[in-house]
Amino acid sequence: MIIPVYNEEKIIKRKIKNSLLLDYPKEKLEIIVASDGSTDDTKAIVEKYLTQGVNFFEFPRRGKLATLNRVFPKTKGDILVLTDASAMFNNDALRMLVKHFVNDDIGVVTGVEKICTKENYISKSEQSYWNYESKIKELESKIYSTVGANGPIYAIRRDLFPSIPSHLNLCDDMTISLNAVQKGKRIILEPQAIALEDVSLTLREEWRRKMRISTRAWQALLYHKNLLNPFRSHVAFPLIFHKVLRWLTLPLMLVIFISNLFIGGGIYIVFLIFQIIFHSLSSFGIILLLKNIKIPSIVTFLSYFLFTNLAQIVGFYNSIFNKGQPIWQPIERGGE
Repeated sequence: MIIPVYNEEKIIKRKIKNSLLLDYPKEKLEIIVASDGSTDDTKAIVEKYLTQGVNFFEFPRRGKLATLNRVFPKTKGDILVLTDASAMFNNDALRMLVKHFVNDDIGVVTGVEKICTKENYISKSEQSYWNYESKIKELESKIYSTVGANGPIYAIRRDLFPSIPSHLNLCDDMTISLNAVQKGKRIILEPQAIALEDVSLTLREEWRRKMRISTRAWQALLYHKNLLNPFRSHVAFPLIFHKVLRWLTLPLMLVIFISNLFIGGGIYIVFLIFQIIFHSLSSFGIILLLKNIKIPSIVTFLSYFLFTNLAQIVGFYNSIFNKGQPIWQPIERGGE
């Protein structure tokens, strides 16, 4: 199990305890904490667990991908489980993940992410998103393969772990898992392997997180752009419909809005009115949420939908013009 960290003193003790208590043979479990130049007390905390089977490696600050590349040669297992310091596994998560590797066709197994923060509009919206996302991935897994792992909890065969150019601003979990697809293997979702995470404390923190993920996800897609060719890839259609079109929801909505302006008449007027109401309520709702003003649930849902899709567009812009943040920063989460 690899846990890449940067300044995770608030959560790393809890993560290590969670990892040590997992229902998995201790002689087969290697826990590695890889620090990307942490400047807080992360190292001191981890070192207290070195006698309990936890290994610690420290590297100069170069970003998460560089840290994963550097720590990989120090691992021993045939199956690598990658996770975040903020992700707490259910007790039998590892067993649920690794049981699928008896099938040679499977290269990556991803778990389900669930939100454990005390209920607020961010946690409710995020949990709704993850329920939807997990269901799609589960269905894709049954058909053939899903198109990316969930960063907080996934396992990959050692021989499929790629060496990724760390200077590229790539989404690590998407890039690493799609490499297995490039090698002819499948990615599947195991719904009984669960990672509990807290969400951002504020909408501004959530914006920073979503924008960073979106930027790197677009870059990862471009890195694996050959998988978008339906004549050469088994996952072309899932990638296009699950990822690309969903990420482009806002521009597509804008095209429909402009079309309704020019077409006019009949049902198109009704569509136009609904669109004006949606965009007005959503935009106003985001402003109120940023000011921590409580709004009705339906307006919150619409606002968060617009908020998420705005982050996707900014991420697309950043990926095209290389505006992304090259080195990851942890966010302030609820529950820490």
